[in-house]
Amino acid sequence: MKVYLADIEPRILYKENTSYGIVNYDVDNAYPTRVREMIAASGTASKCWDRYAKFIEGQGFADPVFYKSIVNRKRLTMDKLLRKFAKDLAMFQGFAVQINYNLLYEPCEFNIINFEDCRLPSEENEERQGMIAVYDDWAKRRRRQIKKDDIIWYDLYNPDAEEIEKQIEKAGGFSKWKGQVFWYSADGFEYPLATCDAVLEDVDTDAQIQTFRNNSVRSGFLDHMLFVQKGKFESETEKEEFKQDLKTFQGAKKSTQIMLVEVEDENEVPELKPMPSTDADEKFKNTNQTTKESIIEGFGIPPVLLNQLVPGKLGTGTEIADAVNFYNLQTVRERILMEETLRELCHRASFVPVPKADNYSITEISFNNGVINNSR
Repeated sequence: MKVYLADIEPRILYKENTSYGIVNYDVDNAYPTRVREMIAASGTASKCWDRYAKFIEGQGFADPVFYKSIVNRKRLTMDKLLRKFAKDLAMFQGFAVQINYNLLYEPCEFNIINFEDCRLPSEENEERQGMIAVYDDWAKRRRRQIKKDDIIWYDLYNPDAEEIEKQIEKAGGFSKWKGQVFWYSADGFEYPLATCDAVLEDVDTDAQIQTFRNNSVRSGFLDHMLFVQKGKFESETEKEEFKQDLKTFQGAKKSTQIMLVEVEDENEVPELKPMPSTDADEKFKNTNQTTKESIIEGFGIPPVLLNQLVPGKLGTGTEIADAVNFYNLQTVRERILMEETLRELCHRASFVPVPKADNYSITEISFNNGVINNSR
């Protein structure tokens, strides 16, 4: 039997952007921004993302001196840097950080960079190979146009002293060099798919369901109605005024009001004809439930950790404890990734205290006395 993939479209389209010398993150270069906005609009996806990120972060680094250490002039601490890594990894399956160096070519400062803001160079952009472009509004949400001069190009992370010297020389001197960026993607040197990409349509559905519920309340749970006006309005102005009057009688706060309409002939009495939807309530209930379940499964989170109790069960302490242990095991690789990354970045940085016994481990979340602990 032959299997054809003609109907399966790639989730991300890679397209070279000759205007800026980058590879677009999807056809419109707005994939990560779109994902972030869709998650923010979905209550279920937001909760899943937050829970996933908290399990990656755990209770922070085991060494209290290390996790409290300050990593830049803005007094960013190591635990906050870890939290940012965890949030970006949980959402995008990638994270980034900018690194400044001293004259000894040792890291002297770590600065947060949003993974959403990073773009890879195109193959044709030979001058920028081994670099990464950073700009804070690729999706043009705040500005209509992208100013090429506002795009900052950083050298990619390479701690080798000879390589740093080459980068500084290429930049025109140490004062003009912008440092390096450590950029991680779960898909190697390609843009990663978001954690929830496989259920992204369900994330959007969940957001639309919330909007539907809100609109239902605002319309006073009024069914779809067809208003039949007998006769014609004398003018477009009168017609628009009447339409506005109808709108003012919709909504939760207007649900008990009475509207007065004067007619000279009983044949001119307007009609309201219902336009019922077959099994709308049942369809809505099923769609709502299956959508939430799909998103939760997409993140691989035990429902009890999201207060999604199984019918007939109360969610006992034992069940929650088992779920915490299970999800700790599910996220152990992500925590190891965090540990390995910070070890790599910090072991050359004299300004960061070395953890006792070179222990960069992260303390996993625990469940004690009926409380899930993810903070010290």
